[in-house]
Amino acid sequence: MASRKGRKPAAAAPLTLTEDEQTLLDALKTHGKPADAKTLLGHLEGWEEDDIVTHMNALAVKQYVDFITLPTKELAFRARTTEEATKASGMTDHERIVWALIKQAGNKGIWIKDIKIKSNLHTQIVTNVMKSLEKNSVIKGVKSVKNPTKKLYMLYEIEPSVELTGGAWYTGSEMDMDFIDRLSQQVLKHIAQLTTPRTNRTAIFSSSHTSYPTVKSIHTFIRKSGMTTVELSIADVQCLIDRLEFDGKIVKIFKAGGGWNSDRMDTDESEKDEDDEEEVRAESWMYRVARGFGMGEPLNAWTDVPCGRCPVFSFCSEDGPVNPANCVYYKKWLEF
Repeated sequence: MASRKGRKPAAAAPLTLTEDEQTLLDALKTHGKPADAKTLLGHLEGWEEDDIVTHMNALAVKQYVDFITLPTKELAFRARTTEEATKASGMTDHERIVWALIKQAGNKGIWIKDIKIKSNLHTQIVTNVMKSLEKNSVIKGVKSVKNPTKKLYMLYEIEPSVELTGGAWYTGSEMDMDFIDRLSQQVLKHIAQLTTPRTNRTAIFSSSHTSYPTVKSIHTFIRKSGMTTVELSIADVQCLIDRLEFDGKIVKIFKAGGGWNSDRMDTDESEKDEDDEEEVRAESWMYRVARGFGMGEPLNAWTDVPCGRCPVFSFCSEDGPVNPANCVYYKKWLEF
């Protein structure tokens, strides 16, 4: 009992609400996003702004809402979930202050030094509060792969951002180069198999061929093949592809009609929806193996053209029955 002196039970239920408080909370939840008083008035017929302020303060005291400052410097309100309200009602005032700052940091976490500055609490109080919240699995400490000596704090149930963990390519705080190399080899092999016709590995596709693998199709191949239990995003696969391209093992080919529109790069819309942009990019470029990294016979500058793999090359001559002028392989290769 002594170690929990002055603290409410962690499982304490949120306080009950009056009818008006419940109406206001429902309106805030219906809005879905943080809303200011003027916005909420549109959902509450017959209410005045003073009514909202009065009841919102009551909801805050009962731990049902958060007060948020918008980029416009206006005050807004966000409804807490029942779980959040329950947690907050079981905390001391100091714990709620620290908890709110950590929650606001999201999956990027916050350094204890910043918590001390923003909370304006004494160092010892912050230290004690952090220990209590961590002990009760309300928050957790994580280390960044970029700065392993710097411990960051976030809510216990939140997954750290890729920026902190390094994503799929890190095990602990170390980059798993063996995993990256093995996966890269499998991806290269997959691309190589789709670079030449399956029925004839010494033949080549025409220049109008549009069925080379894309980042999206490679992502699907990795997921369905079961070659790894690590869940990879399209961005992760793009990293593998970029690595192979930088190493000169594959080449990138623009896929006509793949959905990419360069004009979108100049619009604000592309900045607002980076996920959609990533999807478009994943379908706009195809990849094939570079010369020297093909299946079977190594590719080179000679074998990359039809003559290097021509099945009737020995019969070809300028005035013979097979000649460059009427070569069906060359015509097909040059087809656009």
